[in-house]
Amino acid sequence: MNLNCIKMKFIMNILMLAVVSMLFDGCGKKDSPDDFPNDTVKIHTIHELNQEEEELDSHAGEEGSSVLELDFSSYTEISSAILGITNPVYSRIKKKKTGGYLLLYHNGQIGSNIYYSNSTDLKTWSNGELLFQQVPITSSQGADSRRYSTADAVVLSNGDILVAVSFRANLAYRHSPETNGIMMRRSKDNGFTWGEEQVIYTGTNWEPYLLELPSGEIQCYFTDTDPVYGNSGTSMVISNDGGLTWSPTGVSNNYKVIRQYKYMNQGRRIYTDQMPSVKLLNDGETLAGFMEARLEDNNQSSGNSYFMMSLVYGKDNWEHLTGDDVGPTDRQTNLFRGAGGYISQFRSGETVISCNINNIFSMKIGDNKARNFNHTAWNADWFQPFNGTGYWGSTEIDDAHHIIGTMHKSGTIMVGRFFLNHRINAPTSNIVVDGDTNDWTHTDALFIGSESQTQAVFRAAIDADNLYLLVERQDNYVATGDNVDLYIHNDEGNSLNINSLKITLDPAGVVACSKWSGSSWEAEDISLVTVSNKISGIINDGRADTGYLSEIGIPLSTINGNSGYVRFNAVLTDGNITDTFTFADPAKPESWMRIKKGISP
Repeated sequence: MNLNCIKMKFIMNILMLAVVSMLFDGCGKKDSPDDFPNDTVKIHTIHELNQEEEELDSHAGEEGSSVLELDFSSYTEISSAILGITNPVYSRIKKKKTGGYLLLYHNGQIGSNIYYSNSTDLKTWSNGELLFQQVPITSSQGADSRRYSTADAVVLSNGDILVAVSFRANLAYRHSPETNGIMMRRSKDNGFTWGEEQVIYTGTNWEPYLLELPSGEIQCYFTDTDPVYGNSGTSMVISNDGGLTWSPTGVSNNYKVIRQYKYMNQGRRIYTDQMPSVKLLNDGETLAGFMEARLEDNNQSSGNSYFMMSLVYGKDNWEHLTGDDVGPTDRQTNLFRGAGGYISQFRSGETVISCNINNIFSMKIGDNKARNFNHTAWNADWFQPFNGTGYWGSTEIDDAHHIIGTMHKSGTIMVGRFFLNHRINAPTSNIVVDGDTNDWTHTDALFIGSESQTQAVFRAAIDADNLYLLVERQDNYVATGDNVDLYIHNDEGNSLNINSLKITLDPAGVVACSKWSGSSWEAEDISLVTVSNKISGIINDGRADTGYLSEIGIPLSTINGNSGYVRFNAVLTDGNITDTFTFADPAKPESWMRIKKGISP
């Protein structure tokens, strides 16, 4: 082989290596970190925000704009395979003092055994285990069985968990009150092992409910029932030694505290007010109870039964009722049709009532006194986040901005975690619109994310000239058309006006700006606002996407923003899915969220 041939072969080899190298680079290009210049963009989730502890009742007087938003990523349906029974009913969830959650439920509508399950995250649950198991007994009716139902629990200030459950003799239930009662078990290790059974009340009852007061007194409320005459009412027994002993003692001996009169039946006065749920409100003095009343058509025992919900209030505990007494006098009676009530309260002041309306889990937010509840009427505007139907749901406060809701649904138990959207602050800050979030040191945020895994959080800040918004959209496939519409209103009146502003964002930045003309949104130059966008991922690619953020500066003069508040709304678009704040209507600023301007960070 001559020298020229050798040179030619060498050159050809070099060219082939270069081509192969280029091919390999091309094949791997989109998987290389170098091709994700923004892959380090931090997209905050709602779980990382709202870290500042708010003062007690910080939103008192502003609860009218507070709403709950289901966190789509939290929703789960616990299967019968995990729960260990085919018809789980009467779900109750309690947050443990040192972390994790306890779930209680029974089998079938009436129940005979009580089960429990544990979770660290509300999504994955341990296999259901028996907590109270029916046993054979001898009663006035001969061979019988003791059965258990309607368990509830309280997590004490020392971390102990007490579970109270109604028990009854299956055959002697209507005949022998002494064979019925309330049983309790205690866990000292976060609900993993349980102490011996302890009878804390003897007498016919249903639906015990436990409450610990700051004094250490533990109250066990229950439906005090006479099944022969259809009589009920709410009574309680109490403990002042951490649940070791209870008073009063004796068969059917209790403190009667809540009941309303219905009618006479066979010479007896018949009462109702049952299935109690009671909370000590943030004022540390007022006990607020939410419960159902079983009523009959034409106020006659022969009439068809239906249920209505009432709110009752007691100051510095309850007055004990004797003789023909009814009470308490401070109450809102038979407000609307519903059953299976529960009441909770956030640290910021908002109270939350839940109940079953037409077999649908329903919630409403009220003020810090649990007296005035949001929206137009009792028979409308209920937040009904679950798609399934059932009954006997409950709620549990998880933290300052989250509440847990649960109810059974045909062989499963539905569990959702709900975020409290309420007025946020726009602190006076030095914000530079550059897409860098390091100057956003405050974490007060709003949240949208009930319809899909695509979710967004919103923060606000202000200086002498501008309102600033930070939008962080969590999205595992960032695509063209993944828009966020922002609505800003100067809080002057409840209707759109010429200062109302709409901004449409997409992953690349501002798509459109418009202002309300009086009848429609009219386009404005996008230079009206300043925006900086950053994407974590590549548009229309889908690999390694986590979302995008938009930092926006809006001149206050644009919205004539002279008042102390701004109204704010947002709508997320993700393919065919749209999501917005609960009850928000883009045409009605009165339904939007509120932002308070100029608060010190």
